[in-house]
Amino acid sequence: MDNGTSSTVLVLTYEFPPAAGSGVQRIAKLCKFLPDSGIVPHVVCAEPPPGHPVDHSLDADVRRAEVTRLAARDPARAISRMMRPAKTVRSRLRPSRTGNVGASAASPGVPASIRVARLISDDDASFWARSAVSAGVRVGRAAEVGAVLASGPTFSVLVAGARVAEQLGVPLVADMRDGWLTNPGTPSEGRRAERARRHQRLVMDSASVVTCVSGPIAEEATAAGARRVEIIPNGFDAEEMPAWDPVADATVRVGFMGRFYGLTDPAPFLRGLAEALAAASGQAPDVRLEVVGPPSERLDAVADALGVTEQVIHHGLLPHDEALALMARMDVGLVTIADVPGADAVYTTKLFEYLGMGLPVLVVGPGEGAAADLVCDAGAGWTVNPADTGALAELLRGLSVEKRGAGRVTTKPDLSIIKTFERRAQAERFATMISEER
Repeated sequence: MDNGTSSTVLVLTYEFPPAAGSGVQRIAKLCKFLPDSGIVPHVVCAEPPPGHPVDHSLDADVRRAEVTRLAARDPARAISRMMRPAKTVRSRLRPSRTGNVGASAASPGVPASIRVARLISDDDASFWARSAVSAGVRVGRAAEVGAVLASGPTFSVLVAGARVAEQLGVPLVADMRDGWLTNPGTPSEGRRAERARRHQRLVMDSASVVTCVSGPIAEEATAAGARRVEIIPNGFDAEEMPAWDPVADATVRVGFMGRFYGLTDPAPFLRGLAEALAAASGQAPDVRLEVVGPPSERLDAVADALGVTEQVIHHGLLPHDEALALMARMDVGLVTIADVPGADAVYTTKLFEYLGMGLPVLVVGPGEGAAADLVCDAGAGWTVNPADTGALAELLRGLSVEKRGAGRVTTKPDLSIIKTFERRAQAERFATMISEER
């Protein structure tokens, strides 16, 4: 509720609506609810990069925020443009190929522009962050902001936030949605690793408070020297959650919302599904995976190799509200987290939205990770280690038997725990911290 006063906060974030994806949800919901606590957000963000998906269903969440958009300036794209004249000259000087036209050229491997970008930049936002500093200072002075809130990854945003806050002479709230040095994507050695360590020290020294989505990330921030650390997990917007209403038939629909990449490899789940089908005695389990998200070559290749292509349904990338409505018709919501160093800190936004709609959750990930701990503590589903294919196959067979017999799979979630993850309450915590630190 509006407290009758008004203050402003400068928000720095790389991805912001209408950019699509789970990475935009946390800040979009802050912009939706902060004004109710008397905090007006002024956002500096990137334009959605060319070719990246957009989702205008999130526009209403950010209508009360003042927004300044800067060109994304992806390092690899920028370097590719700079290298283009030299490539043109080389192609003209290179002798024309003759002979066996069926012979394949040698694979170029990783493009040169990406290799150079990895050497000179920390992440996709590195070039953008440089322009965000000057823009943030300009916007911050004009709006007379009382604090800076920077959210990452990408972590160049946090570095930019520290520099903007210093120039404005206001407190910095550094929001860590993933681990930084513990992130599987952060190099552990070499120049980029040293830059990451140096930049993390800069941000931890500068921040009045560091907010983290999980306990392991908070431990990293504390070890890096943060003065004040608060755990504020991801969450769900109760105002937009559809009620769980699974399709009333014998098929167990396991839904996945998002994209598959290295940390969210679909292979462990598909191996469990293949074993469940192959080892069935009597009636074979009726289980399928329904994916709401962009195409995945990895998913298709593994499904084909394991012979479960017919059990995988693609719905494509949908607007967020449509994706939620489709997931509410599933029997189980899938979270996949590879069992690699740093993965124990990972929470995914989809997990909280599954909880918010009452959808039972299956975590295929580290047994002692933040996501698995939450599902176990809330009594909201099941957790299986990615390496335990047999246990996953047995679970899927059991869910199929339960669905055939009872009409749905069931859990007994602790609603008092789940309620703590509502976005409005989390925005109120952010508002309190911002007011305290001003």
